[in-house]
Amino acid sequence: MPYPRALSIALSFALVACGGGGGGGDDSGGTAGNGSFGLDARQAPSSVTIPIDAGNGPVSLVNAFPNLQFNGPVVLTHAGDGSNRLFVAERGGAVKVFVNSRDATQATTLLDLESRVDSEGGEAGFLGLAFDPNFRTNRNFYVSYATEGTTPRKVRLARYRVSSSNPNAVEANSERVLLEIDHANSYHFGGWIGFGPDGLLYMTHGDGGNENEAQDTTTLYGKVLRMRINSDASAYSVPTDNPYGNLIWARGLRNPWRCSFDRAGNGNLRCGDVGNSRREEVNLIQRDANYGWPVYEGSLSNANPGNRPYSDFTPPQHEYDHAVGVAVIGGYVYRGSALPALAGRYVYGDYTAQTLWALQFDGSGRVTANDTVTAGPQFMLGMGEDQAGELYALSGNGLVLGLQAAAGSGTVAPMPTALSATGLFSDLAQLTPSPGVIDYTVNAPFWSDGAEKRRWFVLPGNATIGFAADGAWTFPVGTITVKHFELPLAGGGTTRVETRVMVHRDGGWVGYTYRWRGDQSDADLLTSAASATYQTLNPATNAPTTVTWNFPSQAQCLQCHTAATGRALGLNTRQFNGSHTYAATGRSDNQLRTLNHIGVFSSDIGAASRYGAMPDPSDASAALEARAKAWLDTNCGICHLPGGPTPVAMDLRYATAVADMQLVGVANQGSVAGVRVAPGNHAGSLLWQRANSTDATVRMPPLGVDTRDDAGLKLLADWIDTVR
Repeated sequence: MPYPRALSIALSFALVACGGGGGGGDDSGGTAGNGSFGLDARQAPSSVTIPIDAGNGPVSLVNAFPNLQFNGPVVLTHAGDGSNRLFVAERGGAVKVFVNSRDATQATTLLDLESRVDSEGGEAGFLGLAFDPNFRTNRNFYVSYATEGTTPRKVRLARYRVSSSNPNAVEANSERVLLEIDHANSYHFGGWIGFGPDGLLYMTHGDGGNENEAQDTTTLYGKVLRMRINSDASAYSVPTDNPYGNLIWARGLRNPWRCSFDRAGNGNLRCGDVGNSRREEVNLIQRDANYGWPVYEGSLSNANPGNRPYSDFTPPQHEYDHAVGVAVIGGYVYRGSALPALAGRYVYGDYTAQTLWALQFDGSGRVTANDTVTAGPQFMLGMGEDQAGELYALSGNGLVLGLQAAAGSGTVAPMPTALSATGLFSDLAQLTPSPGVIDYTVNAPFWSDGAEKRRWFVLPGNATIGFAADGAWTFPVGTITVKHFELPLAGGGTTRVETRVMVHRDGGWVGYTYRWRGDQSDADLLTSAASATYQTLNPATNAPTTVTWNFPSQAQCLQCHTAATGRALGLNTRQFNGSHTYAATGRSDNQLRTLNHIGVFSSDIGAASRYGAMPDPSDASAALEARAKAWLDTNCGICHLPGGPTPVAMDLRYATAVADMQLVGVANQGSVAGVRVAPGNHAGSLLWQRANSTDATVRMPPLGVDTRDDAGLKLLADWIDTVR
């Protein structure tokens, strides 16, 4: 959009008493008394000034093929044959082909490997797709994927041939398995494949959890591989100039997920290597280079008992910490014609950061700039390049997004730098919400170092929420959620620490953090992660304690507000199905009942009693298992759920039966060994151990906490000890 929109402009309605399904069925009498509701009518948030435009650079993303949608697109490429076709590989195992036109209406299945591809195990799935440099004449293309039904699981490299009579179909019986690498664990596959200007095939393989083998020149874990594809029975051969006499070209990598050669023909191969807990890397891959993992993570010493100097290793061209993003998605050097401002720059993104950046290099290859070019897609899985050199971003929601020049200035109105300027509160000292800013509570709150919390949400105009009895509600662009944190003081009272604001902008959800000043007069917008120490009380013991409060960056907000949860944590049926006293009226009522009455939902949801509710984990009158599951849902289920960001297969949502959670008696698949829940033995259960740990590399949840939740730990222990 050429100009930013602010809610103060877009919301011109005075009072909105309908617009959804308001006024429908309710529970007779409610809890407010005499059949009244917590709120009488919906008001428009006319004073809120938070911008919701997503454009923040010289480039914008558009749905390149609005009539097409894919299921987890991980690769987009072309065949180099001048046919104006694009090929998209889906994580589940299908390769689709379609005409490179915005008007394309059909994607044909070129190859269906869904029965052979393990796409359920963590990060497994279809991994790589590349077309032979001589595809015009030999019709060969190559795939890599994690195998289904083999013990152990393998990363398989195979060749197929396109039919001579149908260019959008595979020739029968043309499969040739070229290479298989054992890969028992469910993460760090790498699996990118591509041909270099030397005509050789390059392939990445992650460390698979065998991190020390990334340094070992006799195994293929944590490496870039290089091979010559043969036409005879030998399948492939090792090029004579490979440095170790085997397939290894470079080493010391953790999870090189997406890579690309610069199409300028200079031989430059860059890979985005996904980091562990501190650094993400963009590496220029060179012969015999050692990128340091696991001795170093980026430029930071990691598993380095011998104190090896950093100079022993090849540094990344660029690195960034986890306040910026947590999983780099390698990109491409732009060589197209539509975006001259990006010419020669390496465009890349991150799985969570919702930003695309562009690296600029000097003549020696040194990075001289790293500029934001646009807001990136949510849940970004990869990037792609067509035959003309134009770039695309692949979104986890199934869209292929094209890069185009931004209209107008391509800039966005800045977020207010002080909380008082957001218009969210009519009286900041009392935290009195402005009209149209609706306060709410949740049944099962997240543990936040003992902080006391208050919550609000805002909907634009007469827009409504898409209700779901189970799962995530859907929210319109312009939705704002607010969570406020205060820590109790030893002498009584509280100190305001942080007010966190999530905004559903045109390009997706974005998180902002306001840090309260020492004099408590206002809170200031932070531009990066920060931390501060507070003297507070342990709510379990009521004893004084010290808390290091971590203020999250925008990227860190999205690590917890995961795409699989719909980003709006806590705003769902089981959390809202309970009583709340509304600030505007002082009346208490069931929240579902009141919100339905004022027309917040897109349709009449009927009586609140029709729906389930989670108990408060601290409510001793509720069933023990239900309380423990509510704690797990809130503190762990935001990542451990189907489609979540963790490679570990667990489903810790409240509605999931314990037998289906993949907990009881299950050996952990992740980097920390142990039985997840040992029946009747909480001390021997990894679930309890990690919640009890003070080691930041072990404890769960990994973000947002500094101190242990003693009450929650006791609840988990009591429940695990009853599990049989």
